[in-house]
Amino acid sequence: MFKIIGGLCVVAATSKIGYKKADKYEKRLKDLKSFESALWLLKSEMEFSMPVLKDAFYICSSLVQKNVGDILLDVSNKLNEGIDVVAAWCDAIDKGEHSLNKEDVIIIKEFANALGTSDIKLQLENIANTVSRLKIRQENAMENYKKYCKMCKTLGVTSGILIVTLFI
Repeated sequence: MFKIIGGLCVVAATSKIGYKKADKYEKRLKDLKSFESALWLLKSEMEFSMPVLKDAFYICSSLVQKNVGDILLDVSNKLNEGIDVVAAWCDAIDKGEHSLNKEDVIIIKEFANALGTSDIKLQLENIANTVSRLKIRQENAMENYKKYCKMCKTLGVTSGILIVTLFI
């Protein structure tokens, strides 16, 4: 009886590990799409409403996925405190909750370098450039998701079964 319960616990634990690993691929893809949406919204705000940058971040923060919205809200709050745009953006990205890898974060941080330092036309081009770079990262994330998601789930379950089989 204890062997069965122990075996089920091992299979459940390894399955959970596999599903958690697979979930990271999905979250990264969602975060990249959410950052892309946030940048398009920011571009629209800057292009049509022309608010102050902190207000544009505040407006966009409520229109995107929660974790990316929290990052934008944090940037807006830091700008209200008088922190410069680059420092506010980089700090919010570092402290924010996301599933992006290092290369994704570098692209998103580089976005802030031209933000607020040039005329509106160059800032809009910067947004479009960053979005195109994020699209490439999204394609990469989608390939990884398709390639590794099912494998991680299957590997988690089968490794649990293998472990139980070896110990019985």
